[in-house]
Amino acid sequence: MPGIDLRSSLKVSLSTSDAPRADARRIYPPDAAATQFSGTVLHLNMLVPAVVEHSAGTPAVPAKNLQINSLAHAGVVMPNDKPLPGNRQIKNTLEAIHTPDPTAPAGQYPAELDILGLKFPLLDYASTLELFKQWIAAREPHQVCIANVHTVITSLTDSQLKSINNHSLITMDGLPLVWYARAVHQAKIKERVCGPELMLRCLDQGRAHGWKHFFLGGKESVLADLVNTMQSHYPGVEIVGWHSPPFRPLSAEEDAQLVALINQHQPDFLWVALGAPKQEKWIADHLAVLDVPVQAGVGAAFDFHSGHVPRAPVWMQNAGLEWLYRMLQDRRLIRRYLMTNPIFLTLFLRDFIAKSLYKIITPTETKFKA
Repeated sequence: MPGIDLRSSLKVSLSTSDAPRADARRIYPPDAAATQFSGTVLHLNMLVPAVVEHSAGTPAVPAKNLQINSLAHAGVVMPNDKPLPGNRQIKNTLEAIHTPDPTAPAGQYPAELDILGLKFPLLDYASTLELFKQWIAAREPHQVCIANVHTVITSLTDSQLKSINNHSLITMDGLPLVWYARAVHQAKIKERVCGPELMLRCLDQGRAHGWKHFFLGGKESVLADLVNTMQSHYPGVEIVGWHSPPFRPLSAEEDAQLVALINQHQPDFLWVALGAPKQEKWIADHLAVLDVPVQAGVGAAFDFHSGHVPRAPVWMQNAGLEWLYRMLQDRRLIRRYLMTNPIFLTLFLRDFIAKSLYKIITPTETKFKA
């Protein structure tokens, strides 16, 4: 199959260095992709917006072994160096396929893996709750981001959200992220850490530790039913406060009053349900002024646990189809899922193919060196 002539839209060369360039900038080319490998061109038709790295102030030159023309997050840094021949050139490209967040702290957690630019620690429910115990004992505020496909794809173009996620404890809420981690990184992950389930486990197991909880977000009727339901299901749970903010932005005075209200009750957990990414940005803006060790955005958890919105059957949750159930229940979500899910699937396929090519190339590279 012949390759695509990309010279009219994007011309790039590959770096001889594996390290990202500090002066890289982002450009947004048209909508197709072709990867040429050893004379064979693999076409990935992309219908979605994307990101490709290109060095600022560098004249563009045509690539020989790799051609990218997509609106998907390629994350390859391409300065104007002479391309290396053969396998080594492609090996360098595959190693640089993700662009790290330069503002993210390195090695924040013992074991992390990259999913489209976000750093996910390898956690299950037990290890996550163990972290919470340590934070509560130290009374140090931390943000928890519960990430699904929508969060990951939105972070490709929302640099603020990407930075917030990479400076927080981020968990894999959606099963597709777990599938990506297993297929691309060969990560041994036992389970996802889902926001609604994590909230219930903290409410339940926290009773033995005297953990205190504050709910922020949702309608008054939802909060009232949520508090009653949680106190009924988990006798002795300490829910010290809740608040339903208006849908408009708060004034400076209202914001200060809300901060004072939360701090007055000294909760160990602040559960925020304002919708993503609003809730993540609100927590990040208030993290330093709130004396709460665990501050987590949990999206629709309040609606689920209050009984106002039915949750998907367990078999759909286990099959990674909870998004489909939610979309059928709430037509407002159709646009979100149709915009983000195809992007994720395309990039998943791209990275899986790149990883497979890397496995093929690496032994050949070693043989040539020997």
